[in-house]
Amino acid sequence: MRPIHTLALFATLACAAAAHASDADQHAFLIRHAEAGDGDDPILSEAGAQRADGWHAALGAPELFVVYATPTRRALQTARAIAEDSGAELRQYEHGRLDVLAVELRTVPGNVVVVGHSNTTPELAELLGVEPGEPIAHDEHDRVYRVDLDAIP
Repeated sequence: MRPIHTLALFATLACAAAAHASDADQHAFLIRHAEAGDGDDPILSEAGAQRADGWHAALGAPELFVVYATPTRRALQTARAIAEDSGAELRQYEHGRLDVLAVELRTVPGNVVVVGHSNTTPELAELLGVEPGEPIAHDEHDRVYRVDLDAIP
């Protein structure tokens, strides 16, 4: 069972994203890939494909410069749906080099989405100065970390 605070966090952050979508500030939206099947490198499930197709709208449809994803099929499928919906560029990053990605995010000239995993998404949030909260549960795919990139030193 999914904790209610996670759903409330998602709703709050999605509303905040929509309210600030036109701001001149640059933001990074950190999310976990959508629901996937089983195996070493599974593709998205039907529910996951639907979630991926709706992510950009759920974030408030901000103008995006780039969408990042790890080279796994589930992350790439999630990111591709967001990139196609928003017209953003799709870039891959190595999940083992989050420190490099954190530095790169500080130099991107626009809003970004980073699609990660249950372990990498909170770690990247922390590298960017955001409290990651509780670990992401295996069945949790709706948490959003919204980072004001302009506020990072």
